Amino acid sequence: MPESCSEESEQIGKGPIPKRGEQVRPHPVEYSRSAYENARTPLPPSSKTEDRSLLFELVRNRSSSDEPSGTRLIIVEVNDFEIYGAPSGKAAYQFSSLHRFNSRASNLCFNGVVSSPLLKSEFYVENVLIEDISIEGYNDDEHPGTEVYLKSRIAAKHVDYDIWYQLKKPSMDYASLYRSFQWISQFGKHAIDFIDSRSGRAVHLSHFREEFLPWAAARFKGNEQFEAWAQKRKTNCYLGDFNAYGDFLYSQAYNLPNAKSIFCHPIWGEFLIGGKTAIKEQPQPLPYTVCTPLVYECFSHMYFGSHLKEMSPEASVNKEQEHRKKTLGFQQPNRFTGQNLRLPPVLPAGSRLFKVGDVVGIPPDEGGSWGNTTKEYLAYVQRIDTLASGVQRLFVLWLYRPEDTIMLDMRYPFQDEMFLSDHCNCQKRGFLSSVVIRKYSVNWMSAPESKDANANIFVTRKYVTTDCSFVSLNEEDFLCRCKQAATPPVSRCKAAPGETVYIQQTRNGRLEPVVVDHWDNDQNRVYVRQLVRLQEVTGIQGLARDYLNTRRPGIHAPNELVWTNRVVEVSPSSIQRKCHIRYFSIRKVLDHEVAMPYNRRGNGDYWFITSHLTVVDNQPYLESLNRAPTPMKEGPINLKSSQPLKGLSIFSGGGNLDRGLEEGGAVTFTQAVDISREAVHTQLANSKGKNLQIYFGSVDNYLKLVLEGKDVVPLARIGDIQFIAAGSPCPGFSTMQKDPYSEQSLRNASHITTFCSFVDLYRPLYGILENVVSMTNIRKGHEDEKVFSQLVACLVALGYQANYYIMDAWNYSSCQSRRRLFISIAAPGLELIQPPPHTHSHPDWFKGRSLGKLPTGQPFGCQEYYPTPFTCTTAEQAIGDLPNIGSGFQQICVEYPDHRLSGRMNQRDRELMKRIPVTPVAMGYKEALSLGLLSGSLIKANKKVPGKAFRRIPPTGPIPTIMTQISPQDNRTGDIIHWEQPRPTTVMEARRAQGIPDDEVILGAPRDQWRIIGNGVDRNVSFALGLALRQAVEKTHEVNGPRAALRLTAEYGKVKPDFLEQQGSSEVMGVHTTTKPLDLRTKTTMRKLSGVVITSKTTISWTSRKETIGANVNGSKTTQGHDEEEEDSNTISEPTSFSSSPNSISESSSVSGANTGGTLSHCADEHPSAQSTIVFHTERHRAALTAAASKRRSSEVVDGFGDGSNKKKRTRHSGLQAEFAPLRWDKKPETLLKGLASRSPS
Repeated sequence: MPESCSEESEQIGKGPIPKRGEQVRPHPVEYSRSAYENARTPLPPSSKTEDRSLLFELVRNRSSSDEPSGTRLIIVEVNDFEIYGAPSGKAAYQFSSLHRFNSRASNLCFNGVVSSPLLKSEFYVENVLIEDISIEGYNDDEHPGTEVYLKSRIAAKHVDYDIWYQLKKPSMDYASLYRSFQWISQFGKHAIDFIDSRSGRAVHLSHFREEFLPWAAARFKGNEQFEAWAQKRKTNCYLGDFNAYGDFLYSQAYNLPNAKSIFCHPIWGEFLIGGKTAIKEQPQPLPYTVCTPLVYECFSHMYFGSHLKEMSPEASVNKEQEHRKKTLGFQQPNRFTGQNLRLPPVLPAGSRLFKVGDVVGIPPDEGGSWGNTTKEYLAYVQRIDTLASGVQRLFVLWLYRPEDTIMLDMRYPFQDEMFLSDHCNCQKRGFLSSVVIRKYSVNWMSAPESKDANANIFVTRKYVTTDCSFVSLNEEDFLCRCKQAATPPVSRCKAAPGETVYIQQTRNGRLEPVVVDHWDNDQNRVYVRQLVRLQEVTGIQGLARDYLNTRRPGIHAPNELVWTNRVVEVSPSSIQRKCHIRYFSIRKVLDHEVAMPYNRRGNGDYWFITSHLTVVDNQPYLESLNRAPTPMKEGPINLKSSQPLKGLSIFSGGGNLDRGLEEGGAVTFTQAVDISREAVHTQLANSKGKNLQIYFGSVDNYLKLVLEGKDVVPLARIGDIQFIAAGSPCPGFSTMQKDPYSEQSLRNASHITTFCSFVDLYRPLYGILENVVSMTNIRKGHEDEKVFSQLVACLVALGYQANYYIMDAWNYSSCQSRRRLFISIAAPGLELIQPPPHTHSHPDWFKGRSLGKLPTGQPFGCQEYYPTPFTCTTAEQAIGDLPNIGSGFQQICVEYPDHRLSGRMNQRDRELMKRIPVTPVAMGYKEALSLGLLSGSLIKANKKVPGKAFRRIPPTGPIPTIMTQISPQDNRTGDIIHWEQPRPTTVMEARRAQGIPDDEVILGAPRDQWRIIGNGVDRNVSFALGLALRQAVEKTHEVNGPRAALRLTAEYGKVKPDFLEQQGSSEVMGVHTTTKPLDLRTKTTMRKLSGVVITSKTTISWTSRKETIGANVNGSKTTQGHDEEEEDSNTISEPTSFSSSPNSISESSSVSGANTGGTLSHCADEHPSAQSTIVFHTERHRAALTAAASKRRSSEVVDGFGDGSNKKKRTRHSGLQAEFAPLRWDKKPETLLKGLASRSPS
């Protein structure tokens, strides 16, 4: 524990409990002895004197001395002194550090024993008001220390003599606080001298990241006093120190003769010191929220619609926008078309024969799960069985209207747009063609005005019912998954020898990292090398003496592994997904030099290895590795892409979302917009030299300038931005706000449209929006105004792919209980960003939630629960290594400058927190009151329902959500008291909870820092999203060729999709082509990127469980299967082509048994009585496919949570058969230490 924090904790809880009605006596360690009437003073009471009398005697004795009359300086030494708040101030008699004199607590006093050759004896003075302080020692290259002098207010009024008190030795109670100030004063000396030494060269904030300490160390090389000073901080980065003590440095430099040259450096503005800034502030915010036309039409009817203002782009901007949309392959118009669905005529009774590729309409169910709708059900015909009577049985994929999706009944601009779904009617044995009412003409992959204006509907995307996402159409989307060829489940993750993967422990379900040794393909088995977690290695000889014992028990990184010689045989099905392991030397671990991302406690599946477990004399022995084991393929050390996307961040705050996304490697932010002074300067401070343009102003002013075509810095032009990130204001939807309909709350809520407007204008490749999950709540009295559904509707209307998911911070190595909603978008044809897989488990008490309910009443957006490699990080694991600072009144911690409270607590609350029991865990005001530990003024008379007020954080659980303000008295958010120390959470602990690295700086006063931290996105979550973005970009790159494709040429998005081709000539997306029908012997895989379609063919085989039907396709044989339930069919038709409209139907499908050249012929197996045995089903089940269909899938997304059943379902990420109920997957496995192979590692 540093000296500044060492002594107060011993006094916690001591002292008698005051009786009811008594005043709380000040704590002796926190308050000066001058606060007590009968306090023991260093000298007898007879030596006590006042400052005025003392000065009078000094001046009188000096005037009668023989010294030259020109000398006007008098110095008096002070020992056994204390510095504290003046009796008339708010912090009366409370100890204070002198560095706060000029900025936070100018009304300070001191007491102590004074002595001088001009005095006959020592005197004791107290309550001496301080007028000024002076630190001596600047520009001294020989002595690194400083001397501290004080001037009293009375001494400052003397016109003849300059009288100073020189501080020598503090009192015992004040010693620790004064030693901390001495460290600060020496830091001020070194910092100011460093700035002064670089005359002619500008000193920036970045110089205190790495250059400052080496300069000072070279200046005082070999000086023990300097080395002792530097050892207390143990870092090269002094940004946090400059921010914490900057005002004190400024006040000291102000009185130096070279102050003018010191203040000309930009570092003062970068730290917001002395009223200076480094970023130009823009004009005052507009009084309304700016929206583009389509976004305005989507949201103008909402309860915050009066705060929106529509603004159309200027002509030149509109031209750039339309060019960008055309380049990326967007099809939707940029405004409401007003086009309603045009119904085709009802089909005559005798002409209801259909072909594969037709889109038909049938009557809705009465009283079904979709309610009493009067609208027809639309379906895409994917397969046809012709019965003996000539009637067709249609197997279809349902088309969803906008209101059938999670967009519900919100405004959607294009009523003639439908979404192909993955929901088929195979499990219902299809429906008869006789029930079809109409046949619809369709524009596939394009809007009506870009192709056939007479088409009834257009379809550009697929709606995935399992996770309610909207994705670009793929060729395989036109055939349901239960009818696609199934591949044998060899392994979910085919890994080569030397690669690192997870296998699932059969005993406790935990995922364990292993190294693939070799495969036995004949036996379908895989051999893997087991690795042991260092945390679970105990009682080991060798390395334990010089490595394990050098660190405090229990603080070893949970993702540090030990190499073993044990190779075991496992089933390929036990392999779950890949992970990354890299070697680091023990010295790098001890010096905290493990590179990112391996220092993130396993987040992103990153591990590191340093040692090897062997067997010596039949005993396990741990020894260090001097290089990476040869069989193991190491994980990457640099995640950054050579050509990252250029990003724009709006509502960027302190940049926690941006930095995390950047750490994933796929994006670099070049533009940022925020209105907070401290936040934008924090962004600048942590940008680390990259070219980041920051707009210090409102997003509405920024958007208005761009729409007006202003080409000024720092505005980004259309085409410059490929990624947009936004954390729109949460207070507008937070359940913590008092009045959701206040002007400020409505304005905050209206800014949810800003992300849509920026996306509409810039048309990025990708985008991510973050907000609180309560945004999906439906407000009472505004049931028809569903903000989340309208938001999704707007983004989909803009032509984007979209998905959304809840992310809990504790699932990504964070120690915080923080649940947030994320919406991700991708331009047409790009790989959509998928939710990152969990690396850490939910707590035992976890209760999942969903984002809402579908029209069928089923929930969507449900959270997942599946096995992970780690348990969730606890508060003690994350912040337990921070020093004990007692009640935190000192507001100084040398080792961690931000380990201080966001605001000073009053005397009563500090005493109350000392009475809160430490055991059992999570005790609070309510429990302390019931136990009789509170009395007198400590009882809150107006406390009706104590709730969570003054509640301690459980050390074995997560820290509660970090808000923008901290209030221990709050009944809802007061559970932020340290589990042992009598104080609220500090700024440093809040930083750790939010995943902010220790070497980054948050600018501003503690209250400003807390607001920036609470407004941010958890860094561990944003890093996981950054990795997911990187995977999406890499997958797009793999499928579409070189990254140069992302630069978007003028012809980008104009290639005709092969799966929409048909015999003869057709025009799709403006390209005239002549094509051939698809060969059923091949499975065409479409590679997609914003409309660019590249096909590759791989031979497949279609098999049947009961019978094989031969078909002649271009003179070759192939087999086609169908289910046992479909024996009554005599003809099977497969999609040999896909028609873009009913008027251009290919004649390659047989519906009556005739064999047209190049098509499938029907089988001779006919069943005359099949018609009478058919059970007709008309209800369309639009939820996820049933369990019977899911068994034929290789993987499936979870479609629900918390239904009370123990039914096994497949998870989205791992493909595991997981029990969706809170299971205990956090039990530690037995550590395999003995029985290891005796051979040495390669």
